[in-house]
Amino acid sequence: MKVFLKKNYINLILLIAIVIGFMTTYALAVSNVVSIKAKVVNVRTGPMLSYNVMGQLKKGDQIQVIKKQNGWYMVRLGGDKVGWVASWLTDSTEIDSATNTVGIINTDQTNVREYANTNSKILKRINKGEKVNVVYSNGEWSQIIINGKVGWINNKLFNLADNEVIENQKTLRYVYVLEPMTRLRSDADPNSAIIANLKQQTKLSVLGSKGDYYEVRNPDNVTGFVARKMVTTEIPDPIKIIRPDSITKSTIVLDAGHGGSDPGAQANDNENFEKSYTLLFTETLKQKLEGAGAHVVMARSNDRYISLEDRVELTNKTKPNAFISIHFDSSNQSNQASGVTTYYYSKKTDLKLARSISHQLNDLELSNRGVAFGDFEVLRDSFYPSILLELGYINSDQDFAQISSRQYRDQVTDKIIDGLKNYFK
Repeated sequence: MKVFLKKNYINLILLIAIVIGFMTTYALAVSNVVSIKAKVVNVRTGPMLSYNVMGQLKKGDQIQVIKKQNGWYMVRLGGDKVGWVASWLTDSTEIDSATNTVGIINTDQTNVREYANTNSKILKRINKGEKVNVVYSNGEWSQIIINGKVGWINNKLFNLADNEVIENQKTLRYVYVLEPMTRLRSDADPNSAIIANLKQQTKLSVLGSKGDYYEVRNPDNVTGFVARKMVTTEIPDPIKIIRPDSITKSTIVLDAGHGGSDPGAQANDNENFEKSYTLLFTETLKQKLEGAGAHVVMARSNDRYISLEDRVELTNKTKPNAFISIHFDSSNQSNQASGVTTYYYSKKTDLKLARSISHQLNDLELSNRGVAFGDFEVLRDSFYPSILLELGYINSDQDFAQISSRQYRDQVTDKIIDGLKNYFK
């Protein structure tokens, strides 16, 4: 990645411009250059990992930072594009809360162009009096931010505002916990020690950020890390769990485990994979649920990869009356274990649903191992009643004979619906 101008060069351009009276005096925006230190870094469309990837940078590439926001840098990529990179993947000792220069347009219908020349594409026209955020100046042209991209305008078409700047987004001071029993951890790692459990709506002071976590201090003056997705900048309303009195009034999210590049466990023949059977079972269950009058949303309806985070996001956006994730278990050695298990995470939210479904699974061809606590992300991060079903051991010849049969699939899905009907009474 080419570095457009370094600080000493910028100052030289300014000096020349002033001495020869080349143009109306103007200021350059604060410029900071950082180097990529990771082997490959994704450039995203926004300052979070949830934003789409728009490109990649390699180790050693140098980029100019426009501003910093919540641990991410907005950077200029060249041409008319800006993107976001994680600050912890760069080498930087200079980045702070620098500001950019404000220019006031002095001509009606000023052309904002794709590149710094009059022959390039016009991106937009702006009117006299409008203020623009001047990111960078080069010769007779300056670069400004427009709708997440950058464009160029001639320096004669704007005047600098007196002592006026566009400030970076205000420093994030507080966040609020979205879900009861949110974990405060010792480090920005889901496997790090839990040092406190946080109540919903707890106000946390933000000390910094690291990866997908905020470093925070709770009201008891305990400092730790909380996942960004578990907090919000506004006080959240308590999640209202509604249990309708009939399956016909319900909305149910069905999650076929694994998929695409994630095949899941495999049968002893090394040819059949968990992802195929989870989809078969959820498709059958969907048809029967819709026949019973329920509204069904599928996390996936074909063989494609979906991250656990995306499955959880779908669930929490859908606000279902029940979330059911279908899986098939696997033991360390072939033919070592057998049976079905119903997992829950929250006693308050999930356990009643888990018991209602599990009770119906007693009469299957495979033994019912009962209800068990499961610290699975799709359960842990769901706001709504959720269970995960392991409907047999795929690497058990006995269990796989059932899993691969239509009769077992029909039997299991019928019993799940019976369990839901009882749960919704």
